[in-house]
Amino acid sequence: MSPDLIAIAKLKALSPERQQEVLDFIEFLQQKDQSKTTDSSSNQTTSLDDAKSDWSSDPFFGIWRDRADLTDSSAWVKQIRQQHWNR
Repeated sequence: MSPDLIAIAKLKALSPERQQEVLDFIEFLQQKDQSKTTDSSSNQTTSLDDAKSDWSSDPFFGIWRDRADLTDSSAWVKQIRQQHWNR
């Protein structure tokens, strides 16, 4: 007996409520497969520039833009290191 016929025979043996649950589960799996296909294809076509624009437009990344002491981050780190190492 083929897997299709076995599945149909087992489905017919279930109550109508359980049959509906099986159909709902099948639809869930189909949607999950479709979303995986969509996600993987969109990930493959995303360039590095697109990825940069996604996170750089987030408001979180601008929270320190008004801090004058952080305009030159290298100098800021150097100053902090000197302060901590010269204690």
